[in-house]
Amino acid sequence: MTYGITRILAGKQPILEIEEQDYHAIAAARESMYNALYVQEKFVYLIENPRELEIELLASTVRGMNFPDISWDQMIGTIHLFVRRVANLLSTVRLYIDHVKQDLKRTGNCGEELTKEFELRLSGEYDDSFEFRLCEALRNYIQHCGIPIRGIYRNSHVTDRASEPGGIVHYVEITLDKDRLSVDAKLKSLVREELAAVEGCVDLRPALREYVCRIAKVHEWLQEELAGVMHSSVEILRNAVERFHNHAGTSDDSAISLVHEEQGQRKAQLHLDTAAKDRFLRLIREYDRVSKLGMHFVSSVQF
Repeated sequence: MTYGITRILAGKQPILEIEEQDYHAIAAARESMYNALYVQEKFVYLIENPRELEIELLASTVRGMNFPDISWDQMIGTIHLFVRRVANLLSTVRLYIDHVKQDLKRTGNCGEELTKEFELRLSGEYDDSFEFRLCEALRNYIQHCGIPIRGIYRNSHVTDRASEPGGIVHYVEITLDKDRLSVDAKLKSLVREELAAVEGCVDLRPALREYVCRIAKVHEWLQEELAGVMHSSVEILRNAVERFHNHAGTSDDSAISLVHEEQGQRKAQLHLDTAAKDRFLRLIREYDRVSKLGMHFVSSVQF
């Protein structure tokens, strides 16, 4: 049984034999590196859904502003478009939560502790926010019971801005069927009571933004923890690659892999590339303002 580091290229390549303990330590570091990246990738899955929803809301507003006379068939099509967008967003949040817990449990010695803290922080957000509880209940309701959206309303009102007196502001609302939901036993009793206490229509847009912001706040803590995991894991891999270079007298990092062989048969081959760290850090930079989503609004006029 041989454990080692070699280059996977045509022809005979030098191999640095290592102890079994070293092999498993390097393999575990590699798995932790990729699991940290996978968690960040799942967050991107989540965040792209509210972005797509906001784009559709803006597009629908512009269409309604410029072409207000639409047919019944077009109106129904718009309703189902937003039902899909909302269902996709809520379902992807569940995907994110479930997958992240699995990825964390496989992330080194700190995996179990990170998983427990992740669950605890999500539970805290649930307890603190009606919007969080509402969106969690709606996801379950959409998956198992029915469509909770009452309608899509294009509204407008005259602006009171001094620079544009008499200007008209246009917007789209996604409203819940509050009357039905507040008495439906399939919805959690606490959420039913809270819904019933809300005056007037329930516009789902602010609730979705608050929901995403609170999950993003939990993720900001998590990605800081995972940045440490990523750094320590990459250091272990780079040290392994450096050991191979010192043994083989080479300097090119391409195709260097961890291998396990038994009786001349290769049982495992793990590439020791650390490009995952670069992507991990880029995704953090690209999505670093999501927890402030509720503070940002898009408009075609200057306020």
